[in-house]
Amino acid sequence: METVARLCEHDIDDAAQRAGQPGTDDVARDSALETVFSALDALERRLATRAHVLGDELTAADVQVWVTLVWLDTVHRHHLDASAVHRITDHPHVWAYARRLAAHPAFGPHLDLDGIARRHHAHCRGLEAAGAAVQILDWAAHTRLRTPAEPN
Repeated sequence: METVARLCEHDIDDAAQRAGQPGTDDVARDSALETVFSALDALERRLATRAHVLGDELTAADVQVWVTLVWLDTVHRHHLDASAVHRITDHPHVWAYARRLAAHPAFGPHLDLDGIARRHHAHCRGLEAAGAAVQILDWAAHTRLRTPAEPN
């Protein structure tokens, strides 16, 4: 659990923020992006062999990873270039996992995309980059509640 928390907070959230900050030199940006890609690679390997981050059952680690992936897509991607975002999307098990969790009643229905956008725009002073045009996941499509008659 601590390893997953560190991976989410430091290797994805913090590194993505550093990579997208205005004025970051190319070497620092590339280093931060490599940290993000390595963390996503580690999650990809885990999720290739199990349903959830720590095994077959949902845990607090899944909540943390899901929040991190939502944040990566809805906030950080807006400040990255398109090639970086395309590399982020090149983790099919990670994003399939995010879609599964978004469709889960304990996750998706509680996602406030408008609130995330409002808070981000209220505090963000960075410029949008080409990555803003590359949508990773259509969170709204995966977060609506399914009626009992709808297939999973």
